Parts: sequence; structure tokens; C-alpha cells
Amino acid sequence: MSRNAARRLLTEHAEYGHWELDRLRLYPDGSRKVRLRRRIIRQVRATW
Repeated sequence: MSRNAARRLLTEHAEYGHWELDRLRLYPDGSRKVRLRRRIIRQVRATW
């Protein structure tokens, strides 16, 4: 997968699937391993 294709895919997951980059590992041969995690959206409790 090309770098631009991977960037597009990660951007779509981040925007629409509520994922964020957890870890990016670069190997000596130039390849990459990307790990995503689900973003936690915390709700603020209303105090009336």
C-alpha cells in the first residue's frame, strides 16, 4: 500500500470511525506498522 493510500485510509478511520493513532513503528527496511485505537469520548455530566 502506498503512503498516500495509507494516509487516506487512516484519515477516514479517524474522522468517521472515531479512531486515533496509537502507535506507529518504522522498520529498518522502510516499512511501517500502524496501530489504531478507539477514541474514548467522555461525556460531561450536567449539574443542574
